[in-house]
Amino acid sequence: MKYYYLDGIEKKGPYSLAELRSRNLSSDTMVYREGRQNWARLSDFEDINSKIELAPNKIKKEVKNDINKYKWDKKNNKKLFSSIIIIFLIVTSYFVYQRFALTEDTARETSNRFFNMLMMKNSNGDEIKKLYPDFDLIGSRIKFLNLCTINNISRNSDGDYEIYASYAPDKFDSYPIYLLISRENNETYIKSSKGINYAYYDKVLEYGKKKGCLTGNEDDVKMGDIISEKRLRGELEFDTDVRIQSLYNNIKTSSDIQNRWGSVSGDVTVTNKNDIDLSSYDIDCRVEFYNRAGQITSTEKVYLFNGVPAHGSASGSVFSTSQNSSTFRIIRTLKNNDELRNKVREKIIEETLYGCN
Repeated sequence: MKYYYLDGIEKKGPYSLAELRSRNLSSDTMVYREGRQNWARLSDFEDINSKIELAPNKIKKEVKNDINKYKWDKKNNKKLFSSIIIIFLIVTSYFVYQRFALTEDTARETSNRFFNMLMMKNSNGDEIKKLYPDFDLIGSRIKFLNLCTINNISRNSDGDYEIYASYAPDKFDSYPIYLLISRENNETYIKSSKGINYAYYDKVLEYGKKKGCLTGNEDDVKMGDIISEKRLRGELEFDTDVRIQSLYNNIKTSSDIQNRWGSVSGDVTVTNKNDIDLSSYDIDCRVEFYNRAGQITSTEKVYLFNGVPAHGSASGSVFSTSQNSSTFRIIRTLKNNDELRNKVREKIIEETLYGCN
């Protein structure tokens, strides 16, 4: 038995039942079977419906599969989109944090920039004040000769960074430096410091502690305020100048310089009647030689290699390089350098009584 069906207005066939089954026709397809008088919908052929799978069922399955696939793709696309948003937010947050939050790298960079400014001879005051708003309140401060070395950085409970550094003006000495780095209104700045005030270097801190005006725990600004209010630096410097003049007055010289066979030479002895040892860097001794007309013929240095001990003396040989010399004059000079002044300050501090007026 043969079958025919309409594809639009075109008649297809003849087909066997097996061939018709393979055509995947819909239930509304018009079909004609030999021996039948009229065309009818495929769904009207009960004998055929029981033997072939109608296309609508297949379509339903395909549509269902498409819907499930769509739901699956939509779900996965939603997850993918959410993942992209999350990654974007994480990356954005990181850059925002690096830009606006205070980090260890920012604190380190700020500290090094500040140390570099303190080394500059003509540093920009506005730039320093922007970096350290209270800088002018410190008063006298150290002028760095070398860069500071950062030894440790730690974050405190307030979110500020504490910088622990050291400053070595020479190969013999090293001083601790402390900075507290903070951030406010998107600006990183130095909140406070210790070790920048010159009181750490010119013995004013020790002087203030001995008098009871300072504890040594003050930050640089507070220390500068107390030093100014109590006039500690002025007092110590005045006493130091007076004591150095006294040192000079208590240094005596003698010699056995003579004219021997046309050459003026001999030994010069320097006597130190003070309580402070004088190194060869503290004292300078020279001999000026004159001819008979009173004109200087030469000036020769007396080398006191080991200095002059307290309540002791030291000698050095000297001779005139000019044969026209007939008389001489011994000149002693205290160099009044930082080393000598600190020695004098230490002696003053040792003798200072407790009492902050």
